[in-house]
Amino acid sequence: MHYLNNLEVKGSKMLRVKRIENINYTQSVEIDKHIPFHIEWNYTSNNNYNNYWRTGDFKQSLFAIGLDSATGMINNMTLTMFNLISIKEDDISISYSELGVPVFDLSQWSSKDSLDYADRFVDYSNDFAVHLMKNGLSICMKQDHVETVLKNDRVLFHLGKDNALLGIDLIGINEDEYRTLKMSLG
Repeated sequence: MHYLNNLEVKGSKMLRVKRIENINYTQSVEIDKHIPFHIEWNYTSNNNYNNYWRTGDFKQSLFAIGLDSATGMINNMTLTMFNLISIKEDDISISYSELGVPVFDLSQWSSKDSLDYADRFVDYSNDFAVHLMKNGLSICMKQDHVETVLKNDRVLFHLGKDNALLGIDLIGINEDEYRTLKMSLG
């Protein structure tokens, strides 16, 4: 287990990584023409509910990340809608600085013991960009200097200052997945 810097981020709705579990879990990746992608992490759950961090304009764009409500470990992510898209003939760089699974800071959620369903969501109103590349799909939530790239199976997490999540890449897409994503995004 690897602990990251101090997290003084009160008032911010950017999602931040608290630590990195140095384990490489696999994911199940679903790509279809209606929901561009949904990813589930394949590890034993302790049956906690999910907290959700969502970003977008919530009318034409929505990207959600589900986190274990007790540990902050990532459980899933879904790109539902988008409005800023580009299709590029370039490849996504698959270089990374660490292998592992991000464990996110849960301090933005009002109470981990709350039974109120609305308390399970933190919304970050922000336009994000989606880039379909030859070998993957990139979601850029904030343009900033990337300090760390964390790789877990087919996902790269781009972390910036204070370990803020700046972007995510889905890598290693095959020709069928590329065509389906292109149809879904186009």
